Amino acid sequence: MEIDKIKEWMQIVNIGLVNGLSHTNRDGRTDDIDFWRKRSQLFNGLTLCIKDLVTEQNYEYSEKDLRKIANDGYQKEEYRTCKYLHGDWCHISTDGTQEKCPFYGVEEECEFFEEET
Repeated sequence: MEIDKIKEWMQIVNIGLVNGLSHTNRDGRTDDIDFWRKRSQLFNGLTLCIKDLVTEQNYEYSEKDLRKIANDGYQKEEYRTCKYLHGDWCHISTDGTQEKCPFYGVEEECEFFEEET
């Protein structure tokens, strides 16, 4: 029973690796700290599931977190230059929503320049 549950969780980890959390990709993701954070969260989630199973605790929440991390995988964030910060970076998430500039003190929305290549 326990070994079957651990095998199931290992399959979830494999889903996370397929969804971009494998370090074998050669697209520059290994230079991105968010990649390493999400990869660490994936294996930490597996560890928490096993710990809950071994200590006979409810592993429902740790399994739910593991599934979310694996299904989200890794997506490279899109960054653009903010004119108010004169070259510092603002964040635009992959779904198109933007976050406030961390150092921009007024309540206006940022205006972004396209990133120059």
